[in-house]
Amino acid sequence: SITRMNLIVAYCLVDETEDSLTECLGDNEATNSMGAVPPPELPAILVVAQDKKTKHVASGFVSGILPSKLFQLSVKDYLPQTRDTIYSVLHKATTVPIAPPSEQQSQETIRIFVSGDRSSVGKSSVCLGILGNLVAEHGYEPSSLAYIKPATQCEAPQLIQMYCEKAGIPCIPVGPVVYFKGFTRSFLAGETASSQDLLASGGEAVDEIARGKRLVMIDGVGFPSVGSICGTDNASMARACGYPSEGNDRTPVGVLLVGGPGVGSAVDAYNLNATYFQSRNVPVIGAIFNKLSLEGFYSLENCREQVTRYFDQQTSNSARPFGFVPLTPGIASESAMDHMEEYIRLFGEHVDVKGIVEAAARCAPSASNTCKSTSNETRRPAKQVKLNGAGMARRPILSRETIEAKAKQAGAAPSA
Repeated sequence: SITRMNLIVAYCLVDETEDSLTECLGDNEATNSMGAVPPPELPAILVVAQDKKTKHVASGFVSGILPSKLFQLSVKDYLPQTRDTIYSVLHKATTVPIAPPSEQQSQETIRIFVSGDRSSVGKSSVCLGILGNLVAEHGYEPSSLAYIKPATQCEAPQLIQMYCEKAGIPCIPVGPVVYFKGFTRSFLAGETASSQDLLASGGEAVDEIARGKRLVMIDGVGFPSVGSICGTDNASMARACGYPSEGNDRTPVGVLLVGGPGVGSAVDAYNLNATYFQSRNVPVIGAIFNKLSLEGFYSLENCREQVTRYFDQQTSNSARPFGFVPLTPGIASESAMDHMEEYIRLFGEHVDVKGIVEAAARCAPSASNTCKSTSNETRRPAKQVKLNGAGMARRPILSRETIEAKAKQAGAAPSA
């Protein structure tokens, strides 16, 4: 027996023996009155759900799945017939509608795009903190979450990748867009995929990993304008990785900005970077300020007080600071894995993870997209980069090996 939302749910194995159904139903008048009839093919599992408030009971049989697998898998990973039967039982037992995942599941998955006000500000560690707390403190199954970095400059393994692999969270830590050595010059020469194709590959990768998930973290690269020379800056990528809608358009995903310590400098950097997204009608839900000292004039507590006061005075903007995270040197050391759990715990103590998820959910189409950009500018089409002169055809696309070899020959350092 387990508790799910406001329900008590029990599973019982019914086999070919005459007493198994009686043992499952027992002497409970409510369950006996349900008229539960086992299917012709046994064994089967009887699912019984009872509303904790109304005491209303519903039941149903599922077959074709081993009892051990029933508890190892998330409900969303069951076969459609099994899943639909369980959801039907839960729905009948409660006044709270519990709908099975639809064909548009990837549209309803909460998407959070994380960007920073500078490189190495801690975007990936913030993704780690959010995912780690959703699993440890908020009851999310690892298989219901996902992490992806659709565009990157660094291909070396990161701590977030190690955590996802250890926890069982689906993870795409590199690409599909990689800014390797020589990439931008070859892009300008027309020797790579176009801006539209690069953005489409990022959006398609997010759609794929988001399918069947409750939430996906989308990790940006560098500061907001990184990639602008190729038309693939973070604002353009956030739009491309947004929620699919009618036609080829998308509903932009909400952006969480990561900033550093300070008061005036932290707020100034936030406003500069938030404006970049908002000018492209990409909503910013708020910020996390990272790597704060616990002592001194710019201590975490001092910065929290002043920066929060600033946001409280911005009545025209719903964005807010979700947390102020102390400097945790251990996660940047060679023994980072040994400090990972400590960081996740500290992150949860200093950050409103639930608030972040709720704010991001307001950007989803199912929430009528109440998460709006505060920019007054009209929406502008994505910047078109003219290559090799107006109207000229693009050159044949070169392989990465060829581009990097040309860059190395010209004196560029190897890719990271």
